[in-house]
Amino acid sequence: MATGRADFWYGRPFIVVDVPVDGDSEDAPTANWAYNHAANPSAHHVRYGDAEAVLAMGSIGNLNPLNHNRYSGGEAQDAMGVKADYNPFNHDRYADSEAVTAMGTKADANPLNHDRHTDAQIQAAAWPVYIDRGDPSVDDIAVASLTTDAAWHDLDLSAWVPAGAIAALIRVYAQATTANAIFFLRKSGNSNFVNSGVIVTQVANQRNIMSLVVSLDNNRVCEYYAANVSWTTLSLTVRGWFV
Repeated sequence: MATGRADFWYGRPFIVVDVPVDGDSEDAPTANWAYNHAANPSAHHVRYGDAEAVLAMGSIGNLNPLNHNRYSGGEAQDAMGVKADYNPFNHDRYADSEAVTAMGTKADANPLNHDRHTDAQIQAAAWPVYIDRGDPSVDDIAVASLTTDAAWHDLDLSAWVPAGAIAALIRVYAQATTANAIFFLRKSGNSNFVNSGVIVTQVANQRNIMSLVVSLDNNRVCEYYAANVSWTTLSLTVRGWFV
C-alpha cells in the first residue's frame, strides 16, 4: 500500500497562483493572497451587533436623519406651526364663503374669479384671423353690376362674406380702353381717398390684377369708386375674409 501522497497526485506538479480563479480546482492560492485577503476589511467582516449599529447611526435626536424617535402628535403640531390660513403646513380648509372672499370680486379682469369668456368675447380679444374662401370658379361681381361714374357707391358683400367678418380680401381684375383708369375700395362711411385700396390701368387695353384688403361694416358693406371710362373688364372676387 502506498504511503504519503494519494496515488492520484503522485507525479503531478503542484501549482500555486497569486490570484485565484473561479472554477479552477487544480491550482492553489498563494500565502500572499491569503494574507491580503485576511487583511482586507471589505472582504469579510462580522455582522454589526445592535450596539454597533446604534453607534454607527449616532445619538438619537430629531436632527439626526439616521436615528430619531417618531414625532408625537404634539411634536408634529409644533413643527407645523400655529394653525392659520396663511400657514401652508397647518390650516383649516377654506369654507365656500372664505374661498369666494379670497378669490375677490367676480370680473373678467380677475384671473382667479371670472365667468368663462363667450365666443364673441374671445374673438374680440384675439388678433384677426384670415379665413380662405375656397376655390370659386367664376368672378363674383362683373362690370355690368357696378356704376362707373367716378363717384362712391356702396358695395354689399354679404352674399359671399359671413356675418362677423371685419374685412375682406378682394381680387380686382381691371382692363380699360384708356390709361390711368382708377378703381378704389374703402371702408363704408370714410370720406377720403387716402385710406383706400386702389388699382390703376397704367396702359390702355392692358389687364391689371391685384388683391385689395378693405374694411367692412357690420352689414359687410364697403364702398367702391370706378372711373368714368370704358371698362373692357372690371370684375371682383372675394378671396377670403378676416374675423
